[in-house]
Amino acid sequence: MVGELVAGNEVQFISAENGYGVTSLVEKLIPNEYLAIRQSANTKASGTQLQEKEWTGGTEIFELA
Repeated sequence: MVGELVAGNEVQFISAENGYGVTSLVEKLIPNEYLAIRQSANTKASGTQLQEKEWTGGTEIFELA
């Protein structure tokens, strides 16, 4: 992960193996309880180039315990 998990920030989740990943907007974060992120771009080459929009626009919600 590149970036800081703070509501309103963009973070990148990049694979150490192949450099592909996703750039996401942290929509809501309640520490140790809830995380909502929206994918804003797929990335490659450690986040420096856009790739196909396979994940773009998707939202993930995690309830943390």
